[in-house]
This record gives sequence, C-alpha cells and structure tokens, in this order.
Amino acid sequence: MPSAGGAGADTDATPRTDSPGTSTLTVLNLLSCRRSCQPHLPGAGKRPHSTGLIAIGGLRRCSGRRNIGYPGGSRLTSIDSSEPVEGDPVPQSAITTTKVAVGEHEFHVNHSGERTNPAVVFLHGSGPGATALSNWEAVLGELGDEYYCVAPDVIGFGDSSHPDPAPLGLVEFTRLRVQTLVGLLDKLELEKATFVGNSMGGVWSLGIAQHAPQRVDKLVLMGAGGAPVPTGPALPGLSDFYANPSTDALTAMLEAFVYDPAAFGSRLRTIAEARMPQALRPEVQRSHTATFYGFDPTRPWALSEQDAAAIENEVLIIHGREDRFVPFAAGAWFFEHLPNARLYGIGHCGHWTQIEQQTRFVTATRAFLAGQL
Repeated sequence: MPSAGGAGADTDATPRTDSPGTSTLTVLNLLSCRRSCQPHLPGAGKRPHSTGLIAIGGLRRCSGRRNIGYPGGSRLTSIDSSEPVEGDPVPQSAITTTKVAVGEHEFHVNHSGERTNPAVVFLHGSGPGATALSNWEAVLGELGDEYYCVAPDVIGFGDSSHPDPAPLGLVEFTRLRVQTLVGLLDKLELEKATFVGNSMGGVWSLGIAQHAPQRVDKLVLMGAGGAPVPTGPALPGLSDFYANPSTDALTAMLEAFVYDPAAFGSRLRTIAEARMPQALRPEVQRSHTATFYGFDPTRPWALSEQDAAAIENEVLIIHGREDRFVPFAAGAWFFEHLPNARLYGIGHCGHWTQIEQQTRFVTATRAFLAGQL
C-alpha cells in the first residue's frame, strides 16, 4: 500500500464540517488540538467545540499535538487520551433474530434497522463464549436508526452451527468462515455491505475484502488481528482458556480486555458468570479448540504487505492504545499498509473499544459511514 502514514500525517486536507460550535462530531479528519494551536477549520477565529475525538489521517501537524513514531518510519499525529465520554441517551432500535441456512451450515443472525438502509455487517471476536450480541448489542441498537445492521454468530460460535469435525487451525477455519459469510450476503440478498470487525472479526473482514472485494463497501477494523507484529501479552490466555476453564479465569480475561477494570466494578464478573454457560457448551468448546489448534502467539497468521496493498476499500482503524491482546502497533501497521486507511487511536482504552468507549466508537463509525472522514 502507499505510504499512508508519512503522507497522511503531514499533509493538509480540506475538512468537511458543519458550523463551528456544534456539539456533535462534525469532522474527524481535521480536529483542532486542545492546546493553543489554531484550529484548522474554514473561517477559524474561535476554536470549535471540542469533541475529544482525534483521527489520524489527513492531519496537519502542529505544536500542540504529540508525534508518536511507529515501525516503518511514519509518524502518527496524536491519540485521543481523554477519559471516556458519557453521551446523551440514544433511542435504541429493536433487534430481531433469524436463522439463515447457507449450504450445510446455519447462521443465527441479529438484525436492526430497515432493510432499505445501507447494510453494515458486524463481526464479533473469538473469545470463549463470544457471540454477536455479546460484542455488538448496544451498537446495533444505536446504529439501527440509519443503517440495516446485521450481526451473525459466525459459524463455530454461539447459536450458529458448529461443524463436526471442525476445520483445524486458524487458516482453515477462517477460510470456511469467510466463504459462509459471503454466502450469508447472498441469502440476505445484499450485493454489498460495510464490514465492522472486532479482533478476529477484523481478520474475517479482511479475508472477505481479499476474496470477494465486490461485496465490500467500507471496512471498520476495531482492535483487529492479522498484522505481522508481535501479539499482546494477554493473547495466550484466550487460546489456552479451556486448559482450565472457570468463571475466575474468564473474569481475569475480561479484565485484561479493558484499560481500567476497576471502572467496571463487579460488572466484568457478572458478564463472565452470564457467559460461562455459553463458553462451556461442548460444541462451543470444540469449535474454539479447533480454531486455535496449533496456534503460536509468537508466529500469528498475518496479512502480507502485498495483500494489504491490494485492498482498496476505505478503511477506518479504531484501536485502543493500551490493548493487551492486539497491540496498538497492529493498528499502526494497517494504517501504513492499507492504501485508503484512517487511524483513530484511543488512549485509556484496551481491546474492548466498543464497550469501554462506546460513545466514541459509535460517533467515529457513524461519521465514517456517512463519508464525513
């Protein structure tokens, strides 16, 4: 892919914005920093209302921003390191579920919004007991006002079918999952969709963009795997969970997902207790074990530079700076090697961006889908 990091971080761009002073996110590709530098907005006299959001890509460097180097020599211009945002209450769209057969497999699919709206497919991660709703329930409720949101339990997860025997290893199971997800688009009569992938869901999203590019509009990669960088220190706990599964072990894993477990109080243990019955289902355990068969966290599957350069879709990369599963360096690699990427780094945030920083995640995603960054 072109040198997005070097070009994007230092060049000027014409921002798209509503009138200064609005309290909603009006521009992400050019936001004034919070210090004394001039805002880079048309007719700038007063600083626009701060949203606390900073996107990386098409930013002008200024003295108030912190320049952060990463492998490859490009430089990122700042990371949003403010505390989580509490947004105003947002009306929630209803979520419905259906069963959809794709060949010999069956998907459990969650939907929100009207089918006449642009389609967005949300792909969950691969933690023990993970499902579409465990990752995306609140986001589906919010974005269903403007989009037709589709969130399947991917094959081998939740209430979708679990192949027996299952493909062994990440590469083989990913191939099946990508094929069946494209088949799901066919069954839902969706010619094209935007894919939002969390962690392993990012791997599947990239796989679809590689092998069925005509079916992909945009991509949102949130804490996505698939970059050739060292994995985070917490990742082995995910692949090794079933060596000694327990509520305590799952709670510890969820605590590693977030930047500040104390901020969640007892909520993480409550989530773990609710998720354990799902995680302990024999077919769920079988599929998880097959997915990570032979997995070596020191040598993870990775996209090549050549394959990344061939993905021409518009991409928004959202990554927590303190991600202990898939480190921020992975998001930086995608930013450098995907030709049409934007990177939104969030400080005080781990691997669970859509839960830890839900308001920011939804605001940035909505702006990207609307073509505002």
